[in-house]
Amino acid sequence: MSRYQFSPERFAIYSTHGERCYLCRCAIDMQSMQVDHVIPEHLLDHPKELEEVLHQLGRAKTFNVNSYENWLPACGPCNNRKRGSIFSPAPIVIIELDKASQKSSEAAALAAKIVTQRDLT
Repeated sequence: MSRYQFSPERFAIYSTHGERCYLCRCAIDMQSMQVDHVIPEHLLDHPKELEEVLHQLGRAKTFNVNSYENWLPACGPCNNRKRGSIFSPAPIVIIELDKASQKSSEAAALAAKIVTQRDLT
């Protein structure tokens, strides 16, 4: 039995970011897509390290690791290879975080629309 479950958030991330892995740029399908936390979620347990990473990547101290600004679609092999790695503040990482931030409102609106349509149905 597949572990895949549809969620409006996953669909919004998948659709908003062009149905491609943000790391290798290969096309991915909704069922195999994984949601990557660009800034790893495990840093929530290490506030000082999280604060330093946020500073290095030019994010505010109030940056929400569990938000559309930090979630990007990834293929399984890339996401499993990255795991909880922390990216150095390379320009490409900052560009990807900026893109996620710019598209976060669009993704949130799409997820809300899906929920509303499902509720109406």
